[in-house]
Amino acid sequence: MEAYQILDRAAETAITRLRFRPVSEANLPKGFPEPTPLDEIVVKTYPAYRLVEAPVRTSNGGNDRGAFGILFRHITSNSIPMTAPVEMTYGDPDQPRAETMAFLYESPEVGKTGEAEGCTVIDKPAQTVVSIGCRGYSSGARIEEARKALMNYLESRYDLKANGDLRVMGYNGPGVRGDRRYWELQVPVVMTAKRPGAQRDQL
Repeated sequence: MEAYQILDRAAETAITRLRFRPVSEANLPKGFPEPTPLDEIVVKTYPAYRLVEAPVRTSNGGNDRGAFGILFRHITSNSIPMTAPVEMTYGDPDQPRAETMAFLYESPEVGKTGEAEGCTVIDKPAQTVVSIGCRGYSSGARIEEARKALMNYLESRYDLKANGDLRVMGYNGPGVRGDRRYWELQVPVVMTAKRPGAQRDQL
């Protein structure tokens, strides 16, 4: 392939990424940062928030329609507004498998914590994460690709250390299809040392 064709294709890809905007189907919870730019890795901080979660019971780690139904019944029966993203935790960052699905409350002042029918309402503390913006379906292969990117990034950052479960933050329901879908893969981190410099890297 000619050099100019390679450059032209690279430029077209870059423009597509810059123009991409997630389809907004619900409001973010109070104080949440904006979605991570597509194909970038960003260090971002989340405020304390409230969620309702249910266990994912699948044999292959995929999305669990049962958990979704339990959570949807909970928010509708309690008049809790739907927000985005939906949070899926994937356990050990080195061996990701879906463990829980959660809907996020619009603020910690809404509702109350405790056990509910088939689910649990929990308050989460403020946290810092490393996040990568992704498009398309959050398949196992795509999650693994994004996970490797995050782990490689953390290896280059002596001042950051993984400190929690891998999670997918999904912004779109089944009505949004293909490459219009947007999600983030994230891992919580803690600071291990201070270092000046930017906290954003282009892949």
